Amino acid sequence: ARAIALERTTPGAALELGAAPEASAALLARGQQLYAISCTPCHGADGRARAVDVQWNEDGSPTRPRDFTAGIFKGGSSRADIMRRLRCGLPGSPMPSTELAEAGDAWALASYVASLTRPGAEQRVLQERHAIVARAVRTLPAASDAPGWDEIEPVWLALMPLWWRDERIEGVELRVAHDGKRVAFQLTWQDPTRDQEFLGTETFTDLVALQLTAEIDPPLFTMGEAQKPVNIWSWKAAWELDRERPRDVADLHPNLSADLYGYQPEEAAPLFITARAAGNPMALEHRCCAGEELTCSGFGTLATLPRARTTLDASGLWKDGEWRVVFTRALASTSADVVQLAPGAPAYFAAAVWDGSAGDRNGQKSVTVWHALELER
Repeated sequence: ARAIALERTTPGAALELGAAPEASAALLARGQQLYAISCTPCHGADGRARAVDVQWNEDGSPTRPRDFTAGIFKGGSSRADIMRRLRCGLPGSPMPSTELAEAGDAWALASYVASLTRPGAEQRVLQERHAIVARAVRTLPAASDAPGWDEIEPVWLALMPLWWRDERIEGVELRVAHDGKRVAFQLTWQDPTRDQEFLGTETFTDLVALQLTAEIDPPLFTMGEAQKPVNIWSWKAAWELDRERPRDVADLHPNLSADLYGYQPEEAAPLFITARAAGNPMALEHRCCAGEELTCSGFGTLATLPRARTTLDASGLWKDGEWRVVFTRALASTSADVVQLAPGAPAYFAAAVWDGSAGDRNGQKSVTVWHALELER
């Protein structure tokens, strides 16, 4: 094993690339010819990698060809970076090294591959920390479609699915405001399907969450650490329906037949729903808010805060293939489990989005990295 590791990790001779030629129309035309011969079988004629469903690495793990149009290049996106991948391949993966007869053909092929990326696509997927300023306003735009949000410039936050898929939610637009007492976050993202049902075992709801910490040195963005707990604000699309009235499996299957419980006094009815009788927040009879505030100190420690210890409110609206969700909460709290926010005080947040129609649930989601938050004085 040691010999194999040394062989695969010992750098070879430096690759001489030579000077990059101008990306002329003639060079791109030659690159397209070479692409059709060498790359189309895996990456497809349009560069979207739809020609192959799955491939396998040498270690047996599944992989798939890169979608060149998405702007995601792990080894770099310049023509020189792409040329190195072409010439050397990716050891251990199905991507081979490419031998080209003519001296200028490698630059032609690299130039054409680079040209397949959609304009602005790379900038939209970059995971880099932003400094977000919460605008100080006189009146907080609490509703998700309140006109006051249009006066705040949105910030694009790139999302990355933890379980990769090409058809994904690429990111969210964020606006933040505060009135000195409460803070409001508006998150907007494109989603062609409105998934608000999770009563069945095979259905999953759309969901968005914010994770917050006031630590100067924030913990890893994966659910906090033992000595650095985080707050999580969560909104579920399905809970918007629960705000109207209590829902049960009969709403999912209206013609469901069931045995009668016999004589049942009205006051005893809730006892047959054991989760509700036990106070489980997932089975509340009367839901005044489509969100909840939670605390977490690492994997396996997620816990919902009782309503008496949180001032969080959350609501969402889906229209024309777009979700708009707003979280509002008091800046300060007497609860030790709640992150305190104040103008001028540093804080960090991260976002996560679940797409119900894609089967997202639990840890299957799309996430951002930590972003800095500052409340305008």
